Amino acid sequence: MDSDNGPRRDDEHDEPAPRAPDDELELIPLDEPEEIAPPTPAPSHRFDEPHAAPKPAPKSGPKSAPKTKDAPKEKPASPLVRPGLGGPKAALIAGVVLLVGAMVAAAIRISGLQGSSFSDSTLAVFYVLYMTLLHTMTGFAALLIAAKVAGRELGKAELGAARMFAAVAAFALVANLTIPIPTRLDELFLAAVAYTLVVWGWNRLPRVELGIVVTSHALLLIAVALGSLLDGAYTEAKSKLGPPKPRVVEPEAQTPPAETAPTP
Repeated sequence: MDSDNGPRRDDEHDEPAPRAPDDELELIPLDEPEEIAPPTPAPSHRFDEPHAAPKPAPKSGPKSAPKTKDAPKEKPASPLVRPGLGGPKAALIAGVVLLVGAMVAAAIRISGLQGSSFSDSTLAVFYVLYMTLLHTMTGFAALLIAAKVAGRELGKAELGAARMFAAVAAFALVANLTIPIPTRLDELFLAAVAYTLVVWGWNRLPRVELGIVVTSHALLLIAVALGSLLDGAYTEAKSKLGPPKPRVVEPEAQTPPAETAPTP
């Protein structure tokens, strides 16, 4: 017995457990921690804030409108009667020259007919003058119709009237020429071509507007010519009928007086 040190513990006499060699040790792999996705935020049930009231538009002015480079600039439509190529005075002078030539051509053409006299030539001159002035007004009305149908502005009215006067005078000049062809259709066709060229070239009209002007003017010309034919036919028919017959008023039938009984 050990009396000095006292009783010894049993674990002091135990031998340490034998260790396995290093190559026999099994290494247990440690699982890497899984990446945790961040939580998705819960949908907010908050209502959208009401839109703010629109601000009043700034006052119109040269500096208030914002300038945008990409915005296309709208070009105003050009008027039907375009300026340029001379003003109203130049067109009026050209029309007067063409009208004088038309009156001379009409007088020469009438004087070449058999049985014509000076009065017939004078009548032809005044007829050409009257018809040119009349159809200048109908031509100006055709310009107004074309501007209304095409949705464009007319432009300067005096310039349009002067150019139409020159176009009608050109028509009258060519129509009264004596072209060596048996019929008169060639002069009228060439006169219509001359009129169309003057209207188109002086106003530089597109095809649609030119067609509207020519068609409207032709319809107005036909209406005036039809009215003249009806007036002439009515006047001739009235002259053939002679003066009106006097109206005979028949006397009223007289009723016989009633018989009276004889008095006794």
